[in-house]
Amino acid sequence: MTLLVLFAGLISGCHPKNVRAPYDGPPPNPSVLLRGGESSIEAIQVPRAKVRQRAGSATLMFSAQRPDRFVGTVQIAGNELVSVALRPDRYELRQISGRPSARGFYEGEPSPCAIAALLGVAMEPRALVSMLLGDAPVLVSASRSPGGDVQRWERAYPGHELLVLEDDDMRQELRFRWIAGAWRFAGTSVQRREGDRWQRVFQIAHRDFEAFGDRQLATHIDVTSTDSNGEQQTVKIHLLEVHVDPASLVAGSTGDDADNNAHEQAAPIDRWDEHWGEEDQDSPQESGEEDPAADEAAATASESETDASVPKIFFLSPAGLRSRGDLCGGSIAGP
Repeated sequence: MTLLVLFAGLISGCHPKNVRAPYDGPPPNPSVLLRGGESSIEAIQVPRAKVRQRAGSATLMFSAQRPDRFVGTVQIAGNELVSVALRPDRYELRQISGRPSARGFYEGEPSPCAIAALLGVAMEPRALVSMLLGDAPVLVSASRSPGGDVQRWERAYPGHELLVLEDDDMRQELRFRWIAGAWRFAGTSVQRREGDRWQRVFQIAHRDFEAFGDRQLATHIDVTSTDSNGEQQTVKIHLLEVHVDPASLVAGSTGDDADNNAHEQAAPIDRWDEHWGEEDQDSPQESGEEDPAADEAAATASESETDASVPKIFFLSPAGLRSRGDLCGGSIAGP
């Protein structure tokens, strides 16, 4: 009897090798695939996530808003390591850990290198936000090769609709899954032409979709990219707590109590959740050199740039760190 129960459990946990396409007629139009579900996500706040990369694992907290606003912090045992804020016209980066010569407050035009400083992989800001909100980041030029687009159903479990975009030098494969009555972005791979071969330069994989109301969002995201040394680096992000379309972000920051409460819950910048870092209690804290004068000047500059339509959460203060210039533009002040 015990063996029968065990066998039945194994059978129930199995999935088919091949999955039939969820359509019998023509395949879905590429525009339908790229648009995703009708109920698109405008913004998310993630007070608790884990990020794992080559150097080890840490805690991540972030907020993202369509199309290219982002703010996030990586920390260990409640101690901030690095924080980044991205807006359409600017990035701000607070580097607490690392070599003393690298610590400080950086700012400049938005750049993939600011994201690399936070997550370990370089990404365009819009691609990062699209990925986190469950959209398909189209990274290949809109121009098409003479062969045009390629689209087909991949039957291997869990089943994907594959769309291939290609221009002269770049090729992008986008995969979509049929979940809860709509096509959901499930991953992409970008390749660059090198001679007569295609060399992979970037890859995203979405796994473990969960429902948030009528929205579906992947809670496990793997990003693989080539680092500055030409080596493949994979970063794994696991979302542990997610708030979809919080009113403070969707409606904009008004400065009222409701907005301040939302900022307390989801802003990774100057406040810490009391439960963060419980898994990493033995990690030491590192801090940068403080420069009160630079701190005050940079804070004043940030306030002068503040647009009432941009939630305050997407602005990062120096918090006592010395202003170091633009990390990504090559204009860096000495220690």
